Amino acid sequence: MIIAKKIVFFNIKHVKSNFNLHAKFHFYIIIFVKTKKRTLFLFWDCIIIIFGDNMKKFFIIILLLLTIGCSKEEKVEEVIEKQEEEKIEIVENKYVDDNPIKVGLYDGKKLVHNYNGYFSDKNDIAVFDVYFTNEEELKDNNIKNNWRKYYDQYENIDNYKIGFLVEMEADGKKLENLVLDPSNQHKLHPYLYVYLYDGVHATGRYSHLTMDDLKDDTIFSTIKIYLHHETNKISSPIKLTVFTYKDENDFVDGHYRGNSFYTVEINKK
Repeated sequence: MIIAKKIVFFNIKHVKSNFNLHAKFHFYIIIFVKTKKRTLFLFWDCIIIIFGDNMKKFFIIILLLLTIGCSKEEKVEEVIEKQEEEKIEIVENKYVDDNPIKVGLYDGKKLVHNYNGYFSDKNDIAVFDVYFTNEEELKDNNIKNNWRKYYDQYENIDNYKIGFLVEMEADGKKLENLVLDPSNQHKLHPYLYVYLYDGVHATGRYSHLTMDDLKDDTIFSTIKIYLHHETNKISSPIKLTVFTYKDENDFVDGHYRGNSFYTVEINKK
């Protein structure tokens, strides 16, 4: 609630001097504006002396100013209220996550919870498939059939994409790698590489994707984490998160903020 008030106090004295009849106007103007966050006070102490015939004109001017002042006061209050409403509207125009997709990481037919692997150089420590479900166990591990089965359970999700986040500590530093395409698969060099695969559209034997392989319908259906070098310096579990997103509004400062994600930790055996 915004309150804007103007208070005027008059102390008027008629004085007859040796020169002419004059009036001395001593008045105070106090304006205070109160909002939810703060209160502002504006104070003026004014003295005006009017001589002779000008007094009548001055009284008329004072009446006009008071009338105009009240009108301006109301306008100021309206402007402040409008500004506050705009601020509230901006705050309320916040991020809305309407992503309906459930996503999970699977080792064969089973949903991965805790995963253990050998932390050694030049080693494929983990290979997981991505499906739009959280079911504990699938009927089979046919990636093409499973992908279509769970994808078709949703409507209007063609604009959603799959991304990954890898987090760990190595050599006394906290490291992370946001993977939205193959261009940053080597960001955590020399410790590990992240490789993406499209098993949905592949035929026969297939390799990890490069930027040149990407098409409009490419699906990152499988992720592999390859431990490259200096593995002994990794001092924490490797945390892997898969998520689905639509556009840049799903990120704040490079971090995913939606609810369509699934996380596993890869621990040392």
